[in-house]
Amino acid sequence: MSAPAAAMRAAQDGCRHELFPYDADAALAGFAAPYLGEGLDQGEAVVAVYVSDKQSLLRDAVASPPDAITFEDAEEVYTRPEAAVRRYDATIRRLLREGAPSVRVIGELPICETQQQWDSWMLYEALLNRVFAHFPVRVVCTVDERLVPEAVLHASRQTHPRIHHGGWSDGGGQDSPHYHDPVEMVRALTPEPPQLPGLRKVRVSADARDFRRRLADEFELAGVPADQGDRLLLAASEIYANAVRHAGGAPGVRVGWVDGHFVCELSDHGEGLDDPMAGYVPPRAGAPDGAGLWVARQLASRLELLATPGGGLTTRVWV
Repeated sequence: MSAPAAAMRAAQDGCRHELFPYDADAALAGFAAPYLGEGLDQGEAVVAVYVSDKQSLLRDAVASPPDAITFEDAEEVYTRPEAAVRRYDATIRRLLREGAPSVRVIGELPICETQQQWDSWMLYEALLNRVFAHFPVRVVCTVDERLVPEAVLHASRQTHPRIHHGGWSDGGGQDSPHYHDPVEMVRALTPEPPQLPGLRKVRVSADARDFRRRLADEFELAGVPADQGDRLLLAASEIYANAVRHAGGAPGVRVGWVDGHFVCELSDHGEGLDDPMAGYVPPRAGAPDGAGLWVARQLASRLELLATPGGGLTTRVWV
C-alpha cells in the first residue's frame, strides 16, 4: 500500500498517527504548544507522555489551566510494548467514556540501550496504526534526533503515515514516503524464535481442569516461583482453550528452564495462524476472537508464535 493511501485509510478510520523529529528543545516546545493548545481549544482530551525534564519543558511552553493536560511519566508508560498498548487503550477508552469527543496525544519513547530494545519499540509503533484505528485519536510521536540512532529514525519514518518537518504550522504534516504496511513491519521486526530442543514433554488430557492440575504440578516440581507460575498457568490455560476451540483438541505441551526463564510450549495441529499482530491488539466488545492471545501476551514476559512441524500453531510462553 502506498503511503498516501495508508494515511488516508487511517484518517478515515478515525486515527491519525504522526511523527515529529526535532533537534532542539525549543523546536519541541514550539511544536507542542500550538498542537496541544489547539486540542484544548477544540474540547479534546489532551495527553502528554514524557520523562520529567521534558514534561517541565512542555508545561512551561503551553499556557493552560492546571490539569487541563494529562501528563504521564514515559518511564512508567513505556515498560514493555504489550503493557504500553494496554495502558494507552485503557486511557483512551476512559477519556471517551467521560465525554471527550476525541483524544489528542503527544509522547516520546525513552532512550534504549540495545538495538533489540529499539526494534521492540519500533514494532510497537507499527502496532499503533491498528490498535488506534477505530478510535477518534490523534497521536504525534516526537523523536529527539540528538539522542536516537539513524536506524531508529529511519524505522520511525516507516511506522508513521505522516511526518512533520517544519513544526505544527506546516499544515498538518506530509505523507511519509517511507511508510510501510504495519503488518509487514511487525513481521520484519519479530525475531525468529530459537529452537529449544531441551524442553520436556508433559502428558495432558482434554479435560481443562486436569490440564491445569498437571501443569501446576509441573511448575511446582520445577521450582517456578509462585507468582510466575500463576501467570504462566493463566496464560497457558488461555492458549489451551484456543487449541481446543479452534484446532480440534488438546495441544501437546513441553516445559523447561531456558536461560533463567521458565518456558511452556503448546503445539496444536489446526490450521495455523499467519498474523504477526495476533495477541497484540486489544479485543473489542462483541469480537471475542483474539482475547485469549491478548491475555496471554499481557501475562507473559515473552510470547512467541511459530509453525508446528507437520502443520498447526505452536505458542511459546516465557515468564
